[in-house]
Amino acid sequence: MPSLCNYYVTLRCNQRCTFCNIPHTNNGSPSREPRMDQVRANLRDLRRLGVLILDVTGGEPLLYRHIVEMLTLAKKMRFITSVTTNGMLYPKYAEQLVGKIDALLFSIDSTDREEHDRIRATKSFHLALEALAVARKLRQPLYISHVVTNESYDHVDEMIRFAKDQGAILYLNPCFSFFGNEGLDPEKAKGLVKYFGVPSVIVDRAQLALITSGGNHTADPVCRAVSSTVVISPENQLWLPCYHFKHEAIPIENNLYEIYKHSDVVAQHREKEGRHPFCEGCTVYCYMRNSLAWRYPGESVLMFGHYLRERVRQRIRNAIAPPQPTLLPSAPDRRRGASPGGSSPGASSGPAAATVAAPQAADRKRLPIVTA
Repeated sequence: MPSLCNYYVTLRCNQRCTFCNIPHTNNGSPSREPRMDQVRANLRDLRRLGVLILDVTGGEPLLYRHIVEMLTLAKKMRFITSVTTNGMLYPKYAEQLVGKIDALLFSIDSTDREEHDRIRATKSFHLALEALAVARKLRQPLYISHVVTNESYDHVDEMIRFAKDQGAILYLNPCFSFFGNEGLDPEKAKGLVKYFGVPSVIVDRAQLALITSGGNHTADPVCRAVSSTVVISPENQLWLPCYHFKHEAIPIENNLYEIYKHSDVVAQHREKEGRHPFCEGCTVYCYMRNSLAWRYPGESVLMFGHYLRERVRQRIRNAIAPPQPTLLPSAPDRRRGASPGGSSPGASSGPAAATVAAPQAADRKRLPIVTA
């Protein structure tokens, strides 16, 4: 029975991260994104299938014009929801999203403004800080997702301090190789084990064990992508066996439950999960995270327990220790992306914009907290 749905609502993005294939290999458009009647039908069938966690993803999910309506419906249907965003559009929609996202992750690649903007090919560090400040003001379940590359590995401690200052839980996400990019070196993956159990830091030891063992092996596969995860595309197709190595795309046409449960094509992919030639060496965590519990049950249980502990700690901190504001001058050359539906985010009716400043070159390791 699947427990997770990776729902790709858009393949558009307002950034061009060097480690991500989406802006370099896709040509998304609003016309190729799901209608709400399709979303309603799919969420209904996902509940029938037993799915508990809805990961709304992309692309940049906040570019999807129905994102608020979709997440509102998902919470009414008692899904556990997660959204990972670069934060550029978050302040405009923040108040509408309150209470609709159980795990809100902001992607931050460096504590250094220039390095972060270089990796994302967009001047966006100040907008990420603004988004964190707004989420903090609204007492949202706040995470920073940090992709650990071979270049950023030596700066993990800086990122931990930064996340603590921002009142966020830090999720260390080892970079995986997919479209010719370089994945995290196995020896460096071993080095991340020491961060397990560190307060306000989440790292999956099962994931690190997978990387250090050379990834999935077709002769003895770890991956159970089809059994554990339902993957829905912006064009309302069921992707098999996963997004990154999609081999089949079945039109759903309001029939997701029957397709997933009774389709011969799905059954064939379930039998071959982790055994395709392209599965050899795979470490794509989007689909491995639920698969790892079968191979590494002890590590998976410990990771889940640590995650719950950090969530409780964060709620207590939010209740008794509000953020301490630091007034900073406004950031220059502010850039905004296009908002869902094509309207300009500059006319935001949400929380007032935060002000941020570039960190001092001599003090890269400690960045100030900003508040909305």
